[in-house]
Amino acid sequence: MADEVKMELFTILIVDDDADQAQNLQDIFEAEGYSTRLAPDGQGALALGKEKTFGLGLIDIGLPDISGVELIERLAGTSPEMEYIIITGHASLQTAVQAVGLKNIIAYETKPPNVDYLLAIVRQVTERKRAEETLKESELFNAILLNNSPFAQVVLNPDTSIKYVNPSFEKLTGYSLDEVRGLKTPHPWTRQEVADEAAKKTKEMMDSRVEGLEALLRKKNGELFWVEVTATPVFENGKLSYILANWVNITQRKQIEDQLRHSQVLTSLGQMTAGIAHEVGNPLASIVLFSEVAMKGDDVSRQTKKDL
Repeated sequence: MADEVKMELFTILIVDDDADQAQNLQDIFEAEGYSTRLAPDGQGALALGKEKTFGLGLIDIGLPDISGVELIERLAGTSPEMEYIIITGHASLQTAVQAVGLKNIIAYETKPPNVDYLLAIVRQVTERKRAEETLKESELFNAILLNNSPFAQVVLNPDTSIKYVNPSFEKLTGYSLDEVRGLKTPHPWTRQEVADEAAKKTKEMMDSRVEGLEALLRKKNGELFWVEVTATPVFENGKLSYILANWVNITQRKQIEDQLRHSQVLTSLGQMTAGIAHEVGNPLASIVLFSEVAMKGDDVSRQTKKDL
């Protein structure tokens, strides 16, 4: 179904009351691999517009029932992305002004049309629409990845304003996309004492990939949390398009590290206390031993005197 819709996007609608010319154009475009549909008048074109999605229309201005200008205006309701090449056998300044003033008009050609010129335009339109379709598919794929990522992700515009945040970000910080879209650094989750550092790091993100940046941030409810940030600038046609920042919540890891440091400090204090006690204990033991010897000496002396 997706391929069918994609093919319909590039189907060309040819509207001309000159049956021979319409058939000639259809034969030329069909030979080039394009899908086409013919309509001899405005009503026939409108009926086809309700059935199919067309990417391009070759419209004769002088139709027997309604003008080509009116037809284009009415087709815009069913095919808003459709583009048009105006073809007329009655070239005039008034007709040209009317045609140029319409939306999505990309060319104006008089009868008999230059086939090579028309083919060149159609090829350009087709390639551009294919590129747009590929971009849409890519953006859709990226949006699916962002929205289903377990990690908080922030997309920044080149001016560092926020373009998008995913649901995991909203869950982590408490800030919704509507609350932060368009905001520039420093952001509301950046604590004041690290605002300057945050601005510096954001500038670095615009120049190269930043990995493993740890930051202590603040949730909407005031609670502090730690994240590790990986930021990647994305370039299109040599120009910075946006910056994708991936956040990993490392609050629990930081808490464990703090507990380990606290435990190590206590262990060090314990070892220090034991060492001090050992050093203090040695002279005390000597004094006790000396006292015991001295006391035994007194006892021997007294016993000797008694024996005498």
